[in-house]
Formats: sequence, C-alpha cells, structure tokens
Amino acid sequence: MTIAHLIVDVETGGLSPERHSLLEIGWAFCDAEWKVLDADSLGILPQPGKIIEKKAADLNGYTEEYWAQYEALPLDQAAEKFVQAVAPFTGDICYAHNVSFDEQWLRACVPAFHCRIREWRCSMKSLREYCTRHGIKLSKGTQTLANGCKIAGHINPEAHGAMHDCIAAAAIMRHCSKSSLLCR
Repeated sequence: MTIAHLIVDVETGGLSPERHSLLEIGWAFCDAEWKVLDADSLGILPQPGKIIEKKAADLNGYTEEYWAQYEALPLDQAAEKFVQAVAPFTGDICYAHNVSFDEQWLRACVPAFHCRIREWRCSMKSLREYCTRHGIKLSKGTQTLANGCKIAGHINPEAHGAMHDCIAAAAIMRHCSKSSLLCR
C-alpha cells in the first residue's frame, strides 16, 4: 500500500481549543489518485474543565452512551494512539476540508503530530478553485463538505463523523484533481 496523501478531520465541542473539548479525530490514507486505502477514527472523552456546546453535542450525537459505545479514550491516550496510527504516512503535507479549523485543534491537542507536518492543504480551497474554473457559483459560506460531496457525486453516510468526513474530503480531492492540477 503506497500512501500518497493523509487527510485528517476533528470533531469538537465548539470552536476554541482553549475552551472546548476535542471529541474525535479521524484520518484517511489515500493513494496518488485520492482513492482511500484505509480510514479510521478515535473517540475522545470530554476533557475536564472544557465545554461541549449543546449545538455540537446535538449535531454529533455526543452522549455518555456514545462515548461508552465508541470506547472513547482520554485525550492523552487518544493523541498517542493517533500519532501511532498515522505513522505509516511518511509525507509532511496534510489535508483537511477546513484546514484552518482542523490544524489549530491538532496544534493545540496533538503537538507530536502537528510538528511533523510542514504544510497544510485544504480541500475547501481545491473545491472553490475547481468551481471557479468550471463556472459553478459557490457563494460565501456554501463551500461546505456537504456541497462538495454533491459536486463530487459522493454520498457521506455519516456527516460530522470524523472518519466519514475524511473519506468525503478524499472524494472532493479526487473529483477536483480529475480536471487539472490541485491547488496548493
């Protein structure tokens, strides 16, 4: 299995790593054509003193039962397990759909992974550039993973699940890369 790309996604209890809990990390290994070779995710127990906004809990279905069923881990254990899980990826460029969001969380919560990455790239940016080249109108705020899936013809069975969102981002990258070189 030759891993060419790594896509990551996080699910959180809000927008701020300082105030909110990191609740899930997902990843997907892809080949050079963005075919998913392997994907997985880790559930993370709420961190003491950190907030989970009601909207985030409702959106993702986070409950005590969810964490028990998902065998969620404390953040330090999940971070270590994540670093080990993505170790087969030897590159230094990482992708995410909303890279500024995911990157800030991984910098704050999983510094051992973040320090490996030299450059972050965004499937949302690739989607925006693809749509511009093809005359598809995307207004501000509509460059979502869901809209990208529609454009790419991908059905995301479990939106807002970190692993499934990584797979969806791979579908967007695969679709965008078919017609031209990917943006940086």
